Amino acid sequence: KRTLSEMHPLEQNPRVTKVWRTERGGTINAGDAVIFGHPDGSRQYGEAVAISLGVTIFSLADSGSKASATTEAFGVVWLLVYIVFDSFTSQWQSRVYKDHPSVDQFQMMFAVNAWSIILTMAGLIVSGEMWTSLAFISENPEALLDNVTIAITSATGQLFIYYTIRKFGPVVFTIIMTTRQIFSMALSAISFGHSM
Repeated sequence: KRTLSEMHPLEQNPRVTKVWRTERGGTINAGDAVIFGHPDGSRQYGEAVAISLGVTIFSLADSGSKASATTEAFGVVWLLVYIVFDSFTSQWQSRVYKDHPSVDQFQMMFAVNAWSIILTMAGLIVSGEMWTSLAFISENPEALLDNVTIAITSATGQLFIYYTIRKFGPVVFTIIMTTRQIFSMALSAISFGHSM
């Protein structure tokens, strides 16, 4: 059985990490053009796709074994799905803030988290993992404290995210998050000896 760190491509594969870092900025700009209807939206979207494909092909060209190539390709597909939704989310939130100036970061956070709870609960119930999770928490009550701590720090982080998007826009937010993740990866490599 694979561990979570084995399934996380950003920690395990520097080639997939390079693909992710390159694609994120381009798709944010393309999302901006498509959602806000800027006249050069098709060109920006095309450029983002071309750069993403080029980096992906170049990065995965020398992947070694067939199983490794399949795993890397699967990781890239999921990263692409993440990037598309990531670029859409911040752009859409920016549009909501512009179209409805009375909406603040607390209202945005409530709406996003309400839908997240509904979708997550539905997924857990349908997959049958809801009962497994509740059983785990009842057998390991110390895990509940960890979950509450993560929830509090996550909520605090979300407030900063929504404030940044509202005040400075999604492109500045993307730059901040990419910089944070670079520092996080460097700190992880230094602290835990992970390869870069």
